[in-house]
Amino acid sequence: TEIIEDSSEDWLQIYYTQKQINFSSIPWSPIAYWVWEKIKNIFEKEKALDHYWEWKQWMTTSNNDLFRRNWQEINHNESAINWNLSKKWYPYNSGWDYRKWYGNQNYVLNWYNNWEDIKNIKKSVIRNERFYLKKSISWSKVSSSSLAFRYYQDNFLFDVAGCSIFIKEEYINEDIYILWLWNSNVIRKIVSYISPTINYEVWQISSLPIVFPKSQDIKNKINNLTQQNIDISKEEWNSRETSWDFSQNELLKHKSDN
Repeated sequence: TEIIEDSSEDWLQIYYTQKQINFSSIPWSPIAYWVWEKIKNIFEKEKALDHYWEWKQWMTTSNNDLFRRNWQEINHNESAINWNLSKKWYPYNSGWDYRKWYGNQNYVLNWYNNWEDIKNIKKSVIRNERFYLKKSISWSKVSSSSLAFRYYQDNFLFDVAGCSIFIKEEYINEDIYILWLWNSNVIRKIVSYISPTINYEVWQISSLPIVFPKSQDIKNKINNLTQQNIDISKEEWNSRETSWDFSQNELLKHKSDN
């Protein structure tokens, strides 16, 4: 910061200067002159997310009205929601509203006979088939609220709106910790440097630095709390009649014998 006194005026002019090379420590060199030096050092010294995870965009059907349904709209006997892989309709991660930890499981997709109908549409794009039906961490590509990450179990398909990443085999036990880190206020702040808009692309998220705690005890505590957050969010999601795992109204659960 330079403070320059202008003798011709009765006030002080303050100029903020920054070396252009300092922006290069953050991916894609955003003009973020307010970033702390410690954050720049983290980007320079720590490995990015794509070292641990594979980030993937999946597909565009070119006609969601034809191939995608809310799960309530279909014949349940034709659904693979409960892991009957010979069925027609499969759970489909397509982003949706702001929600952390778990949820936004609303859609199913026509995957009958190995995409036969979808593949017949010339504008359809199918990518990364080897990642279909694998557990992932996901977020909504477009969000007017803050960025939020969610855990998706096996048996889901995903599209460009439900951006997904898949942990590499050698880091398979780090998924819970990384989910916690992404949902932290620190990462939310760092994301604002990389993506100042409401659009969160996979290549932006994959560049986030990952810092592990030095103490295994601390990491274990974080993992336990994160799993509790997932479980609480899952229970809350399934307490709604809009969930396909809904079993009983919450008022009836707490009804006494009399």
